[in-house]
Amino acid sequence: MKIVKHQVFFSLGVFFLLSPLAAQNEYHVATLQDAVMLGLANSKVLSYQQLNMVANQRHAKHSIKPFLPALSFSFSENNNITFGGPDSRTKSVQFSVSQMVFDGGKSKLEYKLGNINALYAGFEYQSAVKQYETEIINRYQQVLLQKRKMAIQTDLIANANTQLAIIKKEFELGLALETDYLEYAISVSEIEIEARQLETSLEKQYRELGILLGLPHGVRLVFDDDITQVKSYSPLESFLDTLWNIIRAASRELEKQQISFMYQKKQAALARNLLLPNLSLEGSVNFSGISYPLTQPSYSLKFNIAFNNSLLPITASSGLSAKSQRLNGSQSSISTTFPNSTTYFTDQTINGIALLSSQLELENAEIMLHESVRDMVVSHDLMVSGFELQNQTISLVKRKIEIDTVRMNRGGLRRIDFLDELIDLAKKETALVETEFKIMAYERSLEIAASFPAGELWRCINDAAS
Repeated sequence: MKIVKHQVFFSLGVFFLLSPLAAQNEYHVATLQDAVMLGLANSKVLSYQQLNMVANQRHAKHSIKPFLPALSFSFSENNNITFGGPDSRTKSVQFSVSQMVFDGGKSKLEYKLGNINALYAGFEYQSAVKQYETEIINRYQQVLLQKRKMAIQTDLIANANTQLAIIKKEFELGLALETDYLEYAISVSEIEIEARQLETSLEKQYRELGILLGLPHGVRLVFDDDITQVKSYSPLESFLDTLWNIIRAASRELEKQQISFMYQKKQAALARNLLLPNLSLEGSVNFSGISYPLTQPSYSLKFNIAFNNSLLPITASSGLSAKSQRLNGSQSSISTTFPNSTTYFTDQTINGIALLSSQLELENAEIMLHESVRDMVVSHDLMVSGFELQNQTISLVKRKIEIDTVRMNRGGLRRIDFLDELIDLAKKETALVETEFKIMAYERSLEIAASFPAGELWRCINDAAS
């Protein structure tokens, strides 16, 4: 309940913050955490899922009908007309109660299973929240990385325009051919077109993230956050076993399958027990007479025992009745149906095969989960090694550009060739940005699988390994 209250207060705060936005053009987000909290507060889908989760948990908690006595009430009035004789009139009011005493643990098992399913519905809601947070994080990082691409393209345009002004001056002074100038100017125009495309894409990503965060229509999202330096990344291969143990323990889906298999075995064991009875008591009091008030009570008490198996079902009962504070009768009965089922032993074989199949599915689920973790680690490390090589390559290209800048100024290199080198550098830096985003996506996927907070992968791994 505390969590729900905090979310309500935060939602109210966000409401008052966002209410004047309809008259504004921009909404500034300072950090990634601010974006996540804003999205969680505004998500109507998650709000409905949370309400449904709470309702289901309450429903499971209150599903105790099999353990409670069943009360019933009936009223009847009969008027019989007899020709040539006196008419008869009877009135009757009956109260009865029945109580299950023992059913071999079936009701208790179903109640526990219902509560566990409701609990896992809560886990599924938490998973939905994490997936939503992940979508916000991914889109947030995409915007930041797109801004990085824009910065790379902006630097390229600035350098290209500097050289364009120089070659234009050289052409005007007759020191450069017009074809060289035009070729260079065309290349610069193409670079500017690519920059405009990146800007359009960035604006689209802003709009999509704003919609995801629940901002009012027409409000432009603006980031105060930025990525200014390339991070360094490390391989995860040496932590594979640690990660696997954490993720296996944190996997709600795997745990749910294990619990489901355990209860399936218990239900099968109950079904195989032919001598497990259902015991219940029934009692009633009946008031009857010809007029009100009814002053002729009668009482009955009955004990029932039933063996509800499909091979040889047996039902037996024994009861007593009393009237005017005296016993006035007893009843006993027993019944069965034979043959009730001609496929009992085949059904047991089928149930046994189903159990083995469920066990195999559980084992395969664990294997597949392990393979998915391994694949993510391998892919992550492959990207990290590529990231390092790309960084080294960019450093070499930058050094070559420094050397070629001198060559170009001395006339040993055409400016258009130098521009090609600048364009190649920009492409390599853009590819580095895309690789970094993939690394971040893999790390976030592992954080979700291990139930780690966002951005805490390495800290949590080191804590677990130490």
